[in-house]
Amino acid sequence: MGLDQLVRLLSEVAKEIIPIAIVAVLIYAALFIKQLIVVLKTTDETMKKAQTTIDMVNKDLETLEKPLNTLSELSETVDNVHEASKQAVMSSLKVILSNINVIKDWVIQQVKKDKGEEKKTEPAEKKTEEPEENIEENSN
Repeated sequence: MGLDQLVRLLSEVAKEIIPIAIVAVLIYAALFIKQLIVVLKTTDETMKKAQTTIDMVNKDLETLEKPLNTLSELSETVDNVHEASKQAVMSSLKVILSNINVIKDWVIQQVKKDKGEEKKTEPAEKKTEEPEENIEENSN
């Protein structure tokens, strides 16, 4: 068996095997294309469902937009009120601290006045108590 005969034999075998291999490749290609079509259809259906869901979510978000805007405005108002009250307290504290000596002197004067009034009212109370004691002694 020579090299020429081997090449001829391989050529004849190839002539018979190549059409069979091409048919096998075409079958596999057809099956692949069929699976690809199924996947694409499934993907299309999934995308339609996803689009429906996205539309519903978008509609719900549009519905929630007004309450969220109201809440945002309310939050801003609360922040403004908080800032204004903080500034008012700080300015009040500054006024109190800058006038602490005046306030201290005023409180001391008021306490002295109250003590002075208590001393003035004590003898009057004793005078009113003495007749009551006399009344009790006279009744015994």
